[in-house]
Amino acid sequence: MTRHWIDQLRHSLRSGPCVVVTITGVRGSAPRETGSHMLITDGRQWGSIGGGNLEHQSTAQARDLLASRQEDHACEHKFGLGPALNQCCGGSVTVLFELFCEPRYEWLERCSEHAPGEVLLTTFHGGKADKWCQDAAAAWPQAVPGPVQKYFRQQLNEQSFAVFSSDGQTYLAEDLRPRKVPLALFGAGHVAQALVPLLDQQPFELHWTDSRSDLFPPGVKDFAQVHQVADPVGVVRIMPPGTAYLVMTHSHELDEDICDAILQREDIAWLGLIGSETKRRRFEHRLAAKGHTSKSLERLVSPVGLAGIRGKRPATIAVTILAQLLRDCVPEQWR
Repeated sequence: MTRHWIDQLRHSLRSGPCVVVTITGVRGSAPRETGSHMLITDGRQWGSIGGGNLEHQSTAQARDLLASRQEDHACEHKFGLGPALNQCCGGSVTVLFELFCEPRYEWLERCSEHAPGEVLLTTFHGGKADKWCQDAAAAWPQAVPGPVQKYFRQQLNEQSFAVFSSDGQTYLAEDLRPRKVPLALFGAGHVAQALVPLLDQQPFELHWTDSRSDLFPPGVKDFAQVHQVADPVGVVRIMPPGTAYLVMTHSHELDEDICDAILQREDIAWLGLIGSETKRRRFEHRLAAKGHTSKSLERLVSPVGLAGIRGKRPATIAVTILAQLLRDCVPEQWR
């Protein structure tokens, strides 16, 4: 998701100045987490920092900044999420406003190249923000002191955004490396067709497999790796460790063969099979006959979808499956 705001900023600056609004601090309850971004131009808004009066006031402040200045500028504002904003979250957030007036920036061009392993570093002090797009493994700029670098390297192992403040100076680090769970989806039927558009906005690296080429919708290759193959079982063997698997083909026999291949791997993150309790019991019996142990079969999740939400419409089933995938496969800080 990080890349989205960077690409949007690059696009927006072609038409004029833009303010990037970023939550840099949260205390107590708040509608969004640190690192959430919103972009404001004279006529448009992109992204969200949580809606409500917080977002309304932040948007107004960003537009005031656009109207009052012709050069780059940065400032912070702390909002209490209580009666003053007519919100009842009870916490507070610190918001950084960064006005960009130039059509091109070196750091932005580097970020937009989508090179792997990069971190966006920001130093903010006295109305001025400096940025570097830096290889995470390389030496960082001297403007970021050694103790701050050490802190950021530790924090970015667990999260994608970190803040450090000292002596009136604020340092920000945002990990631009994609944090996505590999997801192998087998089958392109009605439920898969309803599910795939939902996955596009979530932290999954989607591999979509079916033998029927006519079922893949136009444009899907923009956000998914499509495997249109005669033998879908072969795709299981090329998936990376830590992949989540979701099986919903048109054939129970093919479903079984795919599950058999998946359960032969010890490095899977999750395995879901669409179907009923009866189908699960049948599969367990047949897979056990192929040599899979009861412990191995415990990894098979079937039926799929959050319990308690009943419905047979593909769109309903897709929503419950997505919710289950987010709960079971995606770390909270990635959601």
